[in-house]
Amino acid sequence: MSMCTPLQPLSAAEVFQSRDAILATAAKQGLSQHVFGYISLLEPSGDELRAFEKSGTPPARKAEAVVHLSDGAGVRKPFKAYATLKGSSAEVSLSPVDTEKGWPLFSLHECDLAEKLVMDSPEVHKLLKETYKMDESAIKRLKVDPWGIHGCHWSPVSAEAEKSRVMMCLMYLSKREDCKDNFYAHPLDFLCYVDLYEKKLLHIQKCEKGGKVPREASEYHRALVDHSKFDRSLKPLEIVQPEGPSFEVEGNGIKWNRWSLNISFNYREGLVLHNLKFDGRPVLRRACLSEMAVPYADPFPPHIHKCAFDVGDYGLGYFATSLNLGCDCLGRVGGLLSPSSFFL
Repeated sequence: MSMCTPLQPLSAAEVFQSRDAILATAAKQGLSQHVFGYISLLEPSGDELRAFEKSGTPPARKAEAVVHLSDGAGVRKPFKAYATLKGSSAEVSLSPVDTEKGWPLFSLHECDLAEKLVMDSPEVHKLLKETYKMDESAIKRLKVDPWGIHGCHWSPVSAEAEKSRVMMCLMYLSKREDCKDNFYAHPLDFLCYVDLYEKKLLHIQKCEKGGKVPREASEYHRALVDHSKFDRSLKPLEIVQPEGPSFEVEGNGIKWNRWSLNISFNYREGLVLHNLKFDGRPVLRRACLSEMAVPYADPFPPHIHKCAFDVGDYGLGYFATSLNLGCDCLGRVGGLLSPSSFFL
């Protein structure tokens, strides 16, 4: 049996087919002004995969999506959509997300929007000039770091955060004109809250004692560090495989030695392992990193509020980067390119 499975990511054509069908359904419900959070493969169930292994007949291709829409009164909400693809058509179900149980993750587009709302705010510019004595050239070096809000009861915008799409933004200042330094070494001591649905600044939370920016640099980029301090005593490392690699790749399937598995890649979890077998014997059905919680535990305001759920807040797949041969990996390597999630 081919190593290609129903876990193959959605093709570009399937993504656009799903998008068009979802938007057509939304229009029939009087919903408009769409912004998609993601469109990704809805993985077949375990029963469907086992049936496929026995019969070779693949289950129906399905997509899941989150799309932010406005109703006729202009009220904006997130919706969850499911599309079953049938030839050139699709059956779609579309329903509002129960935000009392949680909001969908933030997309890169929303993080960029949060940054723009802060950078364009006259209130922020006024604060920087009056409290931090910055001129316009310094303000251009301002760095905005958008975060989700957890346990928003402590927040001055807790009421807004319960009913709208709100992010908090930590502030930093780059010390270089090209902004290539480690600006995290230069935090500013105030927070900005923005409403992504209303596209406006909600509140600026200041510390009791503000106005000072740490000046000490803490660089790690190779262009900005002192290379004379590097340890040059290590011998060269060379990886040679004159007969080629031992692994085989077919579609999204991999064989290596007596092991075989399939992989997929999605917006939320990033890399997912499926159907891992040893000598044909099942070892596990599915494995992924379901969450990565990072409580920074910084006791100094406003950074005391930093707490990241990297999978649920932002998605590991969204922030994955490609490996570079000779830098991140050595030897004879093979790559898998996956259009598993599209941002539209």
